[in-house]
Amino acid sequence: IALLIAGARHQLVTGAILDDGTGIAGGGPSPHSSSVVDPPVPAAGAQDLPIQTPDPYALVELGRDVRPADYATTYARQALEFSGLETPLVVVAEVHPPWLEAVAAEPGVVTASLPDALRIYDRLTRA
Repeated sequence: IALLIAGARHQLVTGAILDDGTGIAGGGPSPHSSSVVDPPVPAAGAQDLPIQTPDPYALVELGRDVRPADYATTYARQALEFSGLETPLVVVAEVHPPWLEAVAAEPGVVTASLPDALRIYDRLTRA
């Protein structure tokens, strides 16, 4: 999800740390059948309120649907080109499925430890 947002909505993020988790190796390198999730239940008295973002359906799908390497690198390249950051993407994951291997190989993508990645973005938020 972080990679997609960093590429498509770069103005909303300071940078993205790609770490191990469901979206890293959870779905495989190709699209799959979607799953069905129960919609969120509004709090008492809030039935008329619209569902807030982020869309829970999108989060479920994006969290487990890993796409082919060329799809992932498209978003990485957009983040690298349009974010205006020196380091928009840092890969800290130990698991490197084909799509993440391709992203990590993109010129400008940094591979680091999690503490080092956090220091990179801490400096940016304090500047």
